[in-house]
Amino acid sequence: MPFIMPAAVIGTGNLSRRITEQLLVRGAYVVVFASSRKDSSSSQEEIPRGSIIVRLDYRDKRSLISAFTTYGVEIVVSCLHGGALDLQPGIGDAAKQAGVKLFIPNDFGFPLPGHTQSTSVAREGYAQHMTRIDLPTTRVLIGICAEGIPWLVASSSAPGKVSIVGSGNVQASFTSIIDIAGFIGHVLTSYSISQLANQVFRLEGQSATLHEIAAMYGKEAIQVDSVDDPYATYTQKQIDLGLGRCGHGARNSRMSSEEAELIVGASKAWWPGHVWRNVRGALPGF
Repeated sequence: MPFIMPAAVIGTGNLSRRITEQLLVRGAYVVVFASSRKDSSSSQEEIPRGSIIVRLDYRDKRSLISAFTTYGVEIVVSCLHGGALDLQPGIGDAAKQAGVKLFIPNDFGFPLPGHTQSTSVAREGYAQHMTRIDLPTTRVLIGICAEGIPWLVASSSAPGKVSIVGSGNVQASFTSIIDIAGFIGHVLTSYSISQLANQVFRLEGQSATLHEIAAMYGKEAIQVDSVDDPYATYTQKQIDLGLGRCGHGARNSRMSSEEAELIVGASKAWWPGHVWRNVRGALPGF
């Protein structure tokens, strides 16, 4: 029997929209919290039909508590990103006071051990905050969104090529945004909150090196000192250190590929029968 509970999805970007869609098709009652601030990029077109939209200030604790309570929200999925990530602890506080039972923070990235970049450190801090206030979490690690590969390897000095920082010979996890959203939609409507509480899921559609990705698309790979986006440069350096596979982060970055695949497989088993997209399936071309 499915466990259909009122869920709030925080944010209105691409991942938020896809998670909302996946919850709706499984019969969930979904409220989308969109920012009411004038500098917000949210628009009505980004909100899937069938969901309820609530516009509020993510910094306004009383408004958050009121909205969570009004709609009987039991599960919160945060899709905030960039500078808005810092708002997650406050949203967690409001959720706890309103009786929310499960919080999924935006943890959609690499496993954290070994990462020192501020965003990664902050992600761990957010999770620890939820633990301190006794709000159960479910963390979903995905490596890199496969659809984000063009961003990862883009260099204006070498258009049309795969620009590589480091060796480019170390495997990383790539997962389609469609599979990420589908997995979240599936587990939230197929398992109880007690089963999901404090789980850490490690997803992977395919592991590949950047040289392998260049070969997949018939593109020339070149070595560079940096790519266009500083965070993409950082990401490539972390991959080269062996910190890019979701399975590795469960214990260390030195375990075998087979061990890493077993760890990832244990998480993917929560969605039995699903065929996960490989890199080309997620990103036919770029």
